[in-house]
Amino acid sequence: MKPTAKRFLLATWGSNGDLHPFLAVGSALRRRGHEVAMVGFAMWENKIRGAGIEFIPMGKDPFGEDHELDPDIFSARRMGLISLRTLMTKYVEPTMPPMLEAILGSAGRFDLLLAHSFLVVAPIAVAKTRIRFASASLAPGVIPSAWTMPAGAYADPWTGPLGRFFNRQVWRIGMRMARPCVDPFANRLRTKHGLAPCRDAVFASASRELHLQLYSPTFAARALDWHPSLRHAGFCYWDELDGWEPPAALRKFLEEGEPPVLFTLGSSAVQQPENFFESAETAVRRLGLRAVFLMGRRAAGDRSRGGKIFAGDYAPYAWIMPRCAAVAHQCGIGTVAQTLRAGKPSLLCPYAFDQPNNAMRLRALGAGILLRRGKRRPKDFERALRWLLDDPGPANVARRMAEAISAEDGPAEAARLLEEFAGR
Repeated sequence: MKPTAKRFLLATWGSNGDLHPFLAVGSALRRRGHEVAMVGFAMWENKIRGAGIEFIPMGKDPFGEDHELDPDIFSARRMGLISLRTLMTKYVEPTMPPMLEAILGSAGRFDLLLAHSFLVVAPIAVAKTRIRFASASLAPGVIPSAWTMPAGAYADPWTGPLGRFFNRQVWRIGMRMARPCVDPFANRLRTKHGLAPCRDAVFASASRELHLQLYSPTFAARALDWHPSLRHAGFCYWDELDGWEPPAALRKFLEEGEPPVLFTLGSSAVQQPENFFESAETAVRRLGLRAVFLMGRRAAGDRSRGGKIFAGDYAPYAWIMPRCAAVAHQCGIGTVAQTLRAGKPSLLCPYAFDQPNNAMRLRALGAGILLRRGKRRPKDFERALRWLLDDPGPANVARRMAEAISAEDGPAEAARLLEEFAGR
């Protein structure tokens, strides 16, 4: 029997890697006959409406195309604490009040709110409106567990009983360090709306009834101590291919020779690339490799850079990655998802946020080689690229993971779980 149509309100925040999975889930809900709206930044309006989803504005995007990011947002100091503090004070605090007002002003029309797990205002909206509430995490490094390490840690989890004890202590230290960055402003908003203060607000923002994990269990399996509310859906891909045509120069470059290595830093880290592109270019020239650099605004147009190197501003990952031999990237979860779907080995160059944890997981799985920050000189890239391309191991692992992921349908499974939850 077909479920009764419901009205879903979606709310997310961040970069394209945070928006695209929500677009995929929203579109899957619409295909199943439900009404869907999304609260988001003004610059997302065309993407949201283009997906057939109602758009509810909530203010200017702090990561907008015309905004130069503070370098400290990618700082690796103090286990990522500097990065978190910069993110919260300069980018989260100014946007959460308008996000909350947008949700409060529209929640009455909807049956269920699906919010990004980072939205510390979601519990406030739920308490004020009594709307049913589900949340979604896009990467595994934000789920505390004795079997894992936190997002900002450049370390593999310890094993065995003593190892799990140590992992718990690392999580406790990380949460204690995060409290002064998040709790004060979150609790100011809670007090303003007549609610008691909470502790560890960034972790208390998830639903205790349904907390979707929008990544593949092939990438990060369920931990034994996960709460029952945590449910895997799978990666939720959103491919922006409609109306996009590759530049003639890029198509010609790809057709002229062997598959190149792709160098990309997503939509955020590309604004503060450090020496990534310069060191990589020196390395590929020394090795005689073909390469594509996606450099955002720094590309100064799509053009060849000396025969074997092409530099451009943008190409959809779903189109470009299958045409490449390997991918060097920042390990943002959206880029990781696309690299795994394409079955390509990775040169792992994480910066901040969830990226170190994603990188450590891919390295542990055998799908990539890690280049830590501070070790990204031309000779480091040269050595890592030679190893990545000469050793068949990472490519074989990546292909096997791609086969497993191809059998999953993350948006459909997420929509099914939301539908089931809304119907209880």
